[in-house]
Amino acid sequence: MLQQILEKQAKLESDIGSLVDEVRAMRQSLDELVNLLKFQRTAEGQPAVQVVLPPISPELLSEILRTMRWSGEVYFPHFRTVTHVPAGTQVVFHFKLPSGYYCTCPGPLVFESDYYNPNITLEVYVDGEPITPLGALPIYPTGPIQFTYGGLWFKRVEVTIVYTNNSIRDVNISYAVDITMIRDFIFESYYKPLVEFTKERLSDMIVLGGGKQL
Repeated sequence: MLQQILEKQAKLESDIGSLVDEVRAMRQSLDELVNLLKFQRTAEGQPAVQVVLPPISPELLSEILRTMRWSGEVYFPHFRTVTHVPAGTQVVFHFKLPSGYYCTCPGPLVFESDYYNPNITLEVYVDGEPITPLGALPIYPTGPIQFTYGGLWFKRVEVTIVYTNNSIRDVNISYAVDITMIRDFIFESYYKPLVEFTKERLSDMIVLGGGKQL
């Protein structure tokens, strides 16, 4: 009995030690980020020094979110679905975001088909805005078709895909993408402020270089 208690105590101490190591690693990552983004000003409020900032991109912010390990608040799933589109029809696929979550993945979206024909097309919309602005994109020539969300990488409501099959043959089209899902409060309290902070610092650097403030 005593041996079992000692073994459980040793295991608990080991688990606590691992947890402490993870917290220290997280604290170090955050300290490095803070030091990187520090920007000092003179007493007159003018920028005192220039700093080199990493380009704030959806990819970089997603990597930072990964290191914070917010279990249950941030997800990074791989999403794939197949849509059957009979000949001579149009099928609309809706990927609706769960309530309380935003999607910040930049893509790429990858489409594949079991039959390729220029009369089979697709259109993609993010919250009602097209990311295929030149119109319908043909499923042609053969092979995977991929593109990014571009400037519409931030999604609040849904992604809509319109498949139009004007060929004489039924087709199955797959859609795959790596997703970054974050809770809305994380976006408002962390993601958005970091982007705005970086924009201000870049604006300061532009002013120092003789340009206009963003």
